[in-house]
Amino acid sequence: MDQPPLIPSLHAEALLESAPDAMVIVNKFGQIVLVNAQTEKLFGYNRNELIGDEVEKLIPQKYKHQHPEHRKHYFADPKVREMGAGLELYGLRKDGTEFPVEISLSPLKLAEGILVSAAIRDISLQKKAALDLKDYASRLELSNRELEQFAYVASHDLQEPLRNITNYVMILNLKANDMLDDEAKGFLDIITRSTERMKTLIKELLDFSRIGRNRVIEKVDCNEVFNDVIADIDVVIRENEATFKVGDLPVIMGNKVEIKQLFQNLIANAIKFKRPDVPPIISVNCENKAEEWEFSVSDNGIGIKQDHLSKIFLIFQRLHSEEKYPGTGIGLATCKKIVELYEGRIWVESSPGEGTTFFFTIPKANAIPV
Repeated sequence: MDQPPLIPSLHAEALLESAPDAMVIVNKFGQIVLVNAQTEKLFGYNRNELIGDEVEKLIPQKYKHQHPEHRKHYFADPKVREMGAGLELYGLRKDGTEFPVEISLSPLKLAEGILVSAAIRDISLQKKAALDLKDYASRLELSNRELEQFAYVASHDLQEPLRNITNYVMILNLKANDMLDDEAKGFLDIITRSTERMKTLIKELLDFSRIGRNRVIEKVDCNEVFNDVIADIDVVIRENEATFKVGDLPVIMGNKVEIKQLFQNLIANAIKFKRPDVPPIISVNCENKAEEWEFSVSDNGIGIKQDHLSKIFLIFQRLHSEEKYPGTGIGLATCKKIVELYEGRIWVESSPGEGTTFFFTIPKANAIPV
């Protein structure tokens, strides 16, 4: 067999030594003609143990029989490319241990003939990190499913005793109304209002736990969604004399129920937190940015203090008393959960006494331009 040709330039050898990866240069016979210090460090061999030997020395036994044929095909059509794209590749150290690698091949055309330079990188840490991340994601998904199931079962089981309470309060009102004084009637009224609030809380908790489950993704015209929301809360709008300023909204790929929940919660909030004797003026717009759609819902309401802005998206977080502003504290947490399903962002800007603007984004990858 021919002797391995030498790299004719000392400058090339110096360049090889400065490379951050292990570099192995091979001739058409599969003989190693040059390696750098990183190769010695990675594989555990002295370079004198490698030069002149076959490159299969660095390949695990189970892959060795395939390699000469792959090498032959590469020399027939040499070009810069990754080796084994989409496959898991492994190197073999002197001590017999195997480790995952990434390999990039580049042809070197010299007077002595074509050589191939292989840049080899140990990806053990990346593989371990990827496996750890996959394991964590699996455990997190299982935990989320268990949490959703718990929320569903707990909420379902809570509804039955609430129905009993409501029914017996109704019976007391019908059968014993004449025997009750005003104080007792007041107590029953408190029980009735409390159970109704609990029913609302349970429904919203159930809706929250179901977000992201059994999703159907389709084209969603946000203009139609806005009109549906306005129609659904028409009575509330008229009672509060709310007016709207709406820009052109895009068509996106999403789940219509989720997008409707998102708009409805933000618009309902804008109406609810209005200033006394000041009719709500609500603006709904969307800005077409480079990589995402940026939606905004603005109002002229009471606003939010700066030190409260970081709390408002937490579930059950309330900034006002139930008597002043009724609610469950789930609405904005629902908005956040929905937006994050689309890998978007949601945030708020506000000035007390002047109004609030909620922003949320939908990445262009999930959108269809109008």
